Amino acid sequence: RLENGSLIELPALDSINNLLFRKRDLSNIKFATLENTLYLNGQDLKIGHFHIPSSVLTFSVQGTYCLGGDGHTNLLFELPLANLFRSDLSRTALENMEESRGPNILIRAEPAEEGEGLRCRWVLSRQEK
Repeated sequence: RLENGSLIELPALDSINNLLFRKRDLSNIKFATLENTLYLNGQDLKIGHFHIPSSVLTFSVQGTYCLGGDGHTNLLFELPLANLFRSDLSRTALENMEESRGPNILIRAEPAEEGEGLRCRWVLSRQEK
């Protein structure tokens, strides 16, 4: 459980600020209370459906993240299309936000072909691998 979480002045976000979410403040991203149970099985971190509302982007993630180098990572991100049309939200508004029931963009993260890092691609269904 994480309460009153924020990402403040994260340099990695500077590059996407010009490309995506131009009118949103990426220098101080606030999160609603985040709560989930994660399971560690060897080097595989299993993540159940995890809804993450933030002041910039709301999304869900589920799947397996491999902490080792053998490539079992298989994560599914669900980004509601409503993200594109809303403005920054206060922490109070985030705490009261329910999970979006509208259409989602589905992105699957898997090990890259070259063996280094992750490859992200759009998918049409949750079952598609």
